[in-house]
Amino acid sequence: MYLGTMSSVEEEEFDTTRCANCGLQSDNLKRCSACKLVAYCNKSCQKAHRRAHKELCNDEVASQRRAEKFKQHDVKIKTIFDPDEDIGFMYSKNIAKVHPLKLEFISLNVHEKDNYDVGSAIGFMADQLIDGIEVRPYQTAIVVDINYMVMPLEDDIRRIVFDNYACAIHDESVELLLLQPMRQLPMKFTLTRNPERVFLREVTFGEKAMKIQTIRLKWLTGRMALGQVPETTTRFLDGCVRNCHYRNLKLVSLYDAFTHPDWLTSWPGDLEDDQVTFVKENMDIFAEIFRNNSSYVQELIDSRTIQR
Repeated sequence: MYLGTMSSVEEEEFDTTRCANCGLQSDNLKRCSACKLVAYCNKSCQKAHRRAHKELCNDEVASQRRAEKFKQHDVKIKTIFDPDEDIGFMYSKNIAKVHPLKLEFISLNVHEKDNYDVGSAIGFMADQLIDGIEVRPYQTAIVVDINYMVMPLEDDIRRIVFDNYACAIHDESVELLLLQPMRQLPMKFTLTRNPERVFLREVTFGEKAMKIQTIRLKWLTGRMALGQVPETTTRFLDGCVRNCHYRNLKLVSLYDAFTHPDWLTSWPGDLEDDQVTFVKENMDIFAEIFRNNSSYVQELIDSRTIQR
């Protein structure tokens, strides 16, 4: 098993002795002043290549800024990997020193081929936290076309994670957030006793998170299919669902609906009875997801896609 550090930028070779536009080879080319990754023989070639280079340049500049920010705060993304089993885990370090809520991220069951993708996701979320952007439970992040879910760890699961990864995370006052690809959820995890690695039992992560995500998507797509405003619902002011007079109806945000359980509001028609029961039992969680009449997940995470 080895311990590694995730760099902010995936390593890639660029030939700066050859013009990125016309291919002319020379030792006197001038590099792009922003990213320094490619070079051109003159301004005309640089202008002609601008459209093709723009995405790479912007991504590299963002990566450089993130790397500088991480260096300033001593934030690291680390990997502990067992090459014999082709599996390990990744975690952030030192975000808790600069964030008032003492948050850190961890991703389990990471395969070697997924190191860069998972590291990019953790790096992106760490970047948001350092910038003071709020991270809420059950958010999703799209990184290199992969959906990730941010999940809080319940006390018993949190204890399991600390017991199994004590070699990496020493401060139990840290609030761990689990960041996993949604395609892995729900995810089974083998619990062992360190250092003997004796099998104890198998636990499952992500069942609750997937229920929440399924209901959320049903709600939002259902509202849009009806031509209604997403993240809103209808309140019946007199408490009678049969009274559909416009004076009895009010469009309210989902946050308001979830924080006022005494209100009578409409539920999406395609939610099953057990899903409605689940929502009612977890009103506080859904209120957080839709707080401030807009979902942080949709506005700040889903709309940003990190490319290699």
